[in-house]
Amino acid sequence: MSPRDAAARIAELGSFVDPVDFSKVEHLHICEREIPANFADMVAGMAPETVTLNGALMTASDIAALLHFPSLRGIVAHHMDFASTLLPAIVKSSDLRSIAMSHTSITDTDVTVLANRSGLTSIHFAGTRLTDIAMTTFGTLPDLELLDVSDTHVTNDGLHQLRDLRNLFTINARGTSVTADGANGFRRLVANSLPDVEVLV
Repeated sequence: MSPRDAAARIAELGSFVDPVDFSKVEHLHICEREIPANFADMVAGMAPETVTLNGALMTASDIAALLHFPSLRGIVAHHMDFASTLLPAIVKSSDLRSIAMSHTSITDTDVTVLANRSGLTSIHFAGTRLTDIAMTTFGTLPDLELLDVSDTHVTNDGLHQLRDLRNLFTINARGTSVTADGANGFRRLVANSLPDVEVLV
């Protein structure tokens, strides 16, 4: 497939790219339900910093095609059936900073691949199957600044698993069992280490 044909097909899938120099693509959006069979060829030569896959249906080979991106810093894959397969694959990207996989079937077991991972600053897992067990994993992420676990099964006890973090600014716990009293209790607990932390309930 020629670069011009690939650019035209990618445009149909939701992104506009320069057919002259694919290396300049910073943000790749694939939002069509059906990913073409030659997807890997289409994205060859690209080095995007962020990839958005909302609504896309992908195979194992499609996921493998994403792994060659040397500068991948963020991935958005909301409402994805394959999120639990994609997560352990993308964490191999050394520069990964942001993961957004809300409204997927992600579980506590799935997120254990993130344990002790440095560099991760933003995590969005709203509307997933996560519980307080996942919060134990998130509590090991030294650079975490924003955590969205809204509409999950997290409770007040789960908040306490984040007490050792030092860079956290925002926790979105709306639609969970976290209460206003629980949020205030957490703020008091970390008043010295995280004086500006915001807990949304």
